[in-house]
Amino acid sequence: MRIPHKRYSETLRTVAPILAEHKDGREILRALVSYERANGTDSEWDVAEAIYWIGCNYHGGQGCALYAAMCATRFEPGILARGPEVSALHLYEEIAMILS
Repeated sequence: MRIPHKRYSETLRTVAPILAEHKDGREILRALVSYERANGTDSEWDVAEAIYWIGCNYHGGQGCALYAAMCATRFEPGILARGPEVSALHLYEEIAMILS
């Protein structure tokens, strides 16, 4: 799936080619694009956080596209973090439903 250059956040443009290789990648990308369209590129941090936690909780090893996408985000959770913050939780849950 090709993501236009300026319309979407840097995070989405970075992870799109990586996620495209996952078996559910197109559906995940649709959810991410839909979220950014609804919330604007100001939601980039929510997108990065959701991708990070999805990769953390659902990857199939270091060779998995979800693991690679998690590593490609600039998100770094705090030392006490155990999951996505409230602002990214809805997007995280939507992607988790795709993967279930």
